[in-house]
Amino acid sequence: MVSKLVEKLKDKFHPNRISFSGLVVSGFSVGLMFNPDTAPYGFGLLSTSYLTDGLDGWAARSWNRRTKIGAKLDPLMDKVKFLIVAGTAATMEVSKGNYLFPTGFLANAVVDGISQKQRGDLVTQIEEAYNGVVYPEKCEMDNEIHSATRANVFGKVKTGIQTAA
Repeated sequence: MVSKLVEKLKDKFHPNRISFSGLVVSGFSVGLMFNPDTAPYGFGLLSTSYLTDGLDGWAARSWNRRTKIGAKLDPLMDKVKFLIVAGTAATMEVSKGNYLFPTGFLANAVVDGISQKQRGDLVTQIEEAYNGVVYPEKCEMDNEIHSATRANVFGKVKTGIQTAA
């Protein structure tokens, strides 16, 4: 009975859903950071949103829930989180008359867009991501040892640098 419950929980908290939860949490964190009273909570949530990036990979490997869509979803979620967080910061800087950070942000966004486009059509990726989050049980398993679509060490380091900046 316990093993059935554990399997149900693994499906409810599927790694694809964990990836998406990081995106939702980062959106809430940015909202909290606009108010000085809630900014520390926002920063804590932002940190948590980036911890989900490691948690989803661990869960996928440990629970044998690695999917081909999940391999595309992970870097896509990283890029969208970057757009939310850094885009908000860049917009605020432009409103203050500072154009250096926004210029760097735009350069990063272009590089991220090009790197994500190499994984295929962006609209198709968004559709696949939606299906991978809503219907993870229908996803094709990813049994490849080295996948061209899976997030690599370079991508994770790049995301970490972008987050720290």
